[in-house]
Amino acid sequence: MSTSTPQEAAFLDWFKGAGSTVHPAVVLKEDCEGMGRGAVAGEDIEYLRTSTWTPYFALLPTHFDALMHWSPEELAELEGSNVLSKVGRDEADEEYEETVKPFVKAHEDVFGDAAEYTAELFHRMGSLARLFYEPTTLNMMSTKRIPAGAQIFNTYADPPNSDLLRRYGHVDEVNDADLVEVGLETVVDLVGAAAGLSEEEREARAEWLLEVGVDDTYAIETDHKLPDELVMAIRTFLLDEADYAKAQKKESPPKPKLDPVSADWARKILDQRLSEYSTSIEEDEAALQGDSAGAPLPLRKRMALIVRLGEKRILRATRAKLDADFPAGAPAQEGKKKEKKRARDADGAAKSSSSSSGKKAKVKQ
Repeated sequence: MSTSTPQEAAFLDWFKGAGSTVHPAVVLKEDCEGMGRGAVAGEDIEYLRTSTWTPYFALLPTHFDALMHWSPEELAELEGSNVLSKVGRDEADEEYEETVKPFVKAHEDVFGDAAEYTAELFHRMGSLARLFYEPTTLNMMSTKRIPAGAQIFNTYADPPNSDLLRRYGHVDEVNDADLVEVGLETVVDLVGAAAGLSEEEREARAEWLLEVGVDDTYAIETDHKLPDELVMAIRTFLLDEADYAKAQKKESPPKPKLDPVSADWARKILDQRLSEYSTSIEEDEAALQGDSAGAPLPLRKRMALIVRLGEKRILRATRAKLDADFPAGAPAQEGKKKEKKRARDADGAAKSSSSSSGKKAKVKQ
């Protein structure tokens, strides 16, 4: 900053002494067109994106492998994975058109030419990880010893590969945090329909589950345990009208306890989820080895393979665990046991009724 009077020089000394800085192109002017003393540009001053922050922006990547930047053909490699419902490209485009673009256009005096703020640039900035900082410092600390020559990673907690790929554009070859999701709609379509519930009844039970706090998405993790809420949802759709009315009155869904009948439905749900992928586990494992000529797979295709293969392995292992705990023939045997129990109860009720009638007749005599 340049000055033209002793007073301005004294002000500048005071300003800098307080820890402030001023761009060297800024010049103080005593009379700015009738508005009094002000600041003017002594030379061209580019706006923020291309001046002070130019070295930072120049260092940022221009190519991203997060799902936001994949083509429809590339996204098709993830068919079957619920991650496709979370990409958010349409929502981001809508936000850009309805919020960002008009805002930048209305403030070109601050941002510069609005035409430079394209949708692609908006998606690019949205793909950069956020930094968290203390009031006066920005800290990055190692969580373990890093030997010389080793790559330093900025960790993202422990998300599954589907989230790593969606948000950051990479995957782990082995990810113990992997999971696969099952939606409530699968329970509704399979169990509700087989139970003879009308479409309105199925929708009503699904809404009731949400109202009492049961989620609509169930994550099966690498421990291969069926989520409690999935079991509760299955059992809710197996309730007869009387038991469902009781559950509604208590505002409490059935307990997440598997029995042979609900386990059989869980097995069918797992099979349904597996069928939603266009390839088998064996086909994916073979594809990961590359083609017959030994050529490596394109990066995005390989990452998609790793995501869907991890999910399918969880589904298969969960089904195997279910088969071990509840063999496939158990539901029929359980059904027979329940029929016998109902018959005994009915027979007991009939005898009780007969005995009661006899006693009443005796009193009348």
